[in-house]
Amino acid sequence: MSRVGKKSDSSTNLGGEARSFPTTQGSWIDDLGRDGSYRRAIDLVSRRYWKPIYWYVRFSGSWKNEEAKDLTQAFLVWLLEDEPLRDYAPSRGRFRPFLKVLLKRFLGHEAEARGRLKRGGGIRILALDDPSFPESSIPDTRTEDPEKAFDRLWAMELAREAIDRVHARLRRQGKEIKFEVYSAIDLCRNEAVPSYQEVAARAGLGEHDVRNYLRDVRAMIREEIRGELAETVDHPEDLEAEWHELFGL
Repeated sequence: MSRVGKKSDSSTNLGGEARSFPTTQGSWIDDLGRDGSYRRAIDLVSRRYWKPIYWYVRFSGSWKNEEAKDLTQAFLVWLLEDEPLRDYAPSRGRFRPFLKVLLKRFLGHEAEARGRLKRGGGIRILALDDPSFPESSIPDTRTEDPEKAFDRLWAMELAREAIDRVHARLRRQGKEIKFEVYSAIDLCRNEAVPSYQEVAARAGLGEHDVRNYLRDVRAMIREEIRGELAETVDHPEDLEAEWHELFGL
């Protein structure tokens, strides 16, 4: 996940084989099957995954920006009203492919989709110009395949949220210098990424500290991502498949 938001692949610097199978927290996936908790789970899906959903919609037809946003909203309304995600079970497959199947099925009935949008549903869609969605992350409209756009934005959202959680944890622990080192190298927005020596000099650290901090933060982010993915699968081999398909590691 080396330079999230740059033009290069954002999955290159996590490092390590990451073969552990994190214990799931049994959170939002379990909520999909609980009475009274389904809406909470849909709110989370809407918040986390509207960007990959939007790009799948955008490149699945000739829809323009506003039309794609409308259909994205309509899809989320459908998820809330008809509750198709109640049928999801990690024992029967992975969540990401399951959601893409639902999305493809939904877009096959565009007229009905737009009718649902008119009825509302109270799901909040974030603005496409929010800071977490830089222009460099937008797929090339001339070449991007809907499936690839969906997966790429899905991976970016997983990475972004993991990075945010790790940053917050280090701040609480009074170890923000570790994140500053990570940010200076892996989140560098410049074409020229600073060397370990340059970062060490700016932060008043030794080069070995820079290497160790970078390794530690990458490992923390990797485990955050894997923990999130582990909630959506039942078997270690499914986790490895998701990890490989999304991040190529």
